[in-house]
Amino acid sequence: MSRSTKTNMINHKYFFYILLVVILFLTYLLISSYIPLVIFSFLTAVLVSPLYDYIYKITKQKKLLSTSISIFIVFLCFFVPLLFVGNMIINQANDFQEDLQTYIYNNQNGLDDSLNLINERIQKLPGVNIELTEEGIATFIQDSVDSIINLFISNFTNITFSSINFVGNLIIYILLFAHFLPNKEKIINYIKLLSPLDDEIDDMYIKRVFAMANSMLKGTLLIAFVQASVSGIVLWLFGVDYVIFWTILMIILGIIPMIGTSFISVPIGIALILAGHVFEGIFIALFSLVVVSQIDNLMRATLIPKDAKIHPMLLLLSLVGGIKLFAGFGFLYGPLIMILLVTTIEVYLKYYKKKD
Repeated sequence: MSRSTKTNMINHKYFFYILLVVILFLTYLLISSYIPLVIFSFLTAVLVSPLYDYIYKITKQKKLLSTSISIFIVFLCFFVPLLFVGNMIINQANDFQEDLQTYIYNNQNGLDDSLNLINERIQKLPGVNIELTEEGIATFIQDSVDSIINLFISNFTNITFSSINFVGNLIIYILLFAHFLPNKEKIINYIKLLSPLDDEIDDMYIKRVFAMANSMLKGTLLIAFVQASVSGIVLWLFGVDYVIFWTILMIILGIIPMIGTSFISVPIGIALILAGHVFEGIFIALFSLVVVSQIDNLMRATLIPKDAKIHPMLLLLSLVGGIKLFAGFGFLYGPLIMILLVTTIEVYLKYYKKKD
């Protein structure tokens, strides 16, 4: 091979790589707002694949019919209840906000004795110069609850009812889901073909990512749902108001490590005790701490794959950071990024450290 031919080949290669980077950048600008939706639709397609495979067999390998039935079942079991419950949640959250404002306004002068006692105890602490007032406490509670409820309602409304955006994203999701469901294996094999890593390492990454997705969407979410539902039933039996609202909050907090549903149910129990309903309050608090907490221990061993287990603190950081960065999708993408980091460190230690 002549020197000029070699030079031309090198130039062609550099030009191709520059062209590739430019095209990838332009493609990113084109579809960047839909990347989370693409990833979510692919991961849900992988998780729903056992259902699709079963329907594919009983329909005698009719791909279009199997895909349509799978999509119908997913929407019937998830999106329809989400829209139905969403309206109830927003109504109860607004009612709770209004009732709290009325209660605080009507009871601002009923805490004198308790506050005087607390302030006396605080003044005895060395180096502490704080005085609690009824107005300050009422304002703090009102502002905190208003912020939480408004954030909750606005995010839930954006996710479920944002007219044009919601309909557009829903159509894109259905089309992507319908494409990924019967072609998931081809896509996985294509990704492995593009990867310069050994197949063993590719399989390790793919296995960990799917395990984490399965853990968050099937395991962690289902555990939080069961715990919150059991706690919600107990609250309903004892006549606690806004049960749907509290239950949804418990599901959200049940996903977060080291917090859980008790973060809502125990304070409700304490509030009932302070309001004079001692038996109901003690029962709700103890039931949450003793019984509901055991649901996590019993279900987690079965539902959480071994390959998806990471330190609870890493999971907590990934959830908080993911939600801050990706909003609602961060519940899934934060842990996925964290499991990729953990896997990359393991790959380096196992395959590359000795070579370095």
